[in-house]
Amino acid sequence: MKKISLKTLFLLIFLPTFAAQADGPAVWTISDDDTTIHITGTVHIIKPDLVWMREDTKLLIQNATALILELDENQQSPAVVQPLVIKYGMLPAGQKLSEIIGAEKFNAILAAMGGAVPAQSIEPMRPWLAATTMTVVKMMQNGYDPESGADKSYITVAKEAGVPIQGLETADLQMAVLASLDGDDATDFIAMTLAQESEAISIIDEMTKAWTTQDHDKLAALLNDGFKEYPEMADKLLNSRNRSWAIQMETLLERPGSFVIAVGAGHLVGEGSLIDILTKSGYTVTQH
Repeated sequence: MKKISLKTLFLLIFLPTFAAQADGPAVWTISDDDTTIHITGTVHIIKPDLVWMREDTKLLIQNATALILELDENQQSPAVVQPLVIKYGMLPAGQKLSEIIGAEKFNAILAAMGGAVPAQSIEPMRPWLAATTMTVVKMMQNGYDPESGADKSYITVAKEAGVPIQGLETADLQMAVLASLDGDDATDFIAMTLAQESEAISIIDEMTKAWTTQDHDKLAALLNDGFKEYPEMADKLLNSRNRSWAIQMETLLERPGSFVIAVGAGHLVGEGSLIDILTKSGYTVTQH
């Protein structure tokens, strides 16, 4: 496979992108007298031939007061993302990843990518960035396309309809959360990624199918299997953000209008998910 430059990897990993009805991802709705919030899940990298977008979801976006993603379009731009990758994803000068995680794990990461990324590009990365890079490269090698992500497709629909696009978070916050995986967390993140390396693509295939067919139990189980030995990491990457978003949903209900929220599908299934939090908080959440 052609070698991938570090600059290209920054764009592939951190910029959700463009895309294509299986059953189509589920939509959940909460509302009050003058506000309706529709919530749906996304997958950031998809195989190009997958037709997944529901026409009714597209119509909801076209008629929305705003489309709200994890990051708005500006926060996804290279001008914002690339400096943050340097800040949060690269080791201090003089440090090497191979010395932090050990030669065995370092070589396993290189081997998993089949030479697509040279060792000198991986050496200065923090563990979380190296693990994420490995996963993205493996997905690309198995037919997944960074230009076929759900987020950008929704952005395209919204922009064509003149619908404002907003964000729940900043890129700085997302990077800071990942960078908080240091010490034992960083080692665990590498270990978890490598432990799933041989079956990573089959797991991702199953997750994508569960997303499009609304098999929430399956998707939750796949996520829980990955994190079951690392509950603190799951809280940092998923649950704490879900709690923050639930508070933002409550605030959003004070604004009249119809809103579409689109976030990573893993945030919407299982215990501790955004949907679970809203339901336990007393909101009537309907799925359609």
